[in-house]
Amino acid sequence: MVDMKSVDEILDFAIKKEEEAYNFYMDLAEKSRSNMREVFEGFAKEELGHKNKLIKVKEGKLF
Repeated sequence: MVDMKSVDEILDFAIKKEEEAYNFYMDLAEKSRSNMREVFEGFAKEELGHKNKLIKVKEGKLF
């Protein structure tokens, strides 16, 4: 387990995990056909939204 000592470290960790999830789903989308591609792209878009929210929290623009 990672030892995090600040809120910024926690947010940085979470942002990184959202990026990894986005990349994972986009990779699956590229390897998929038809409607499954759209499903994975939708999941990727959600992860990108999570990342953007976390960035706003870190910047103090969202609580």
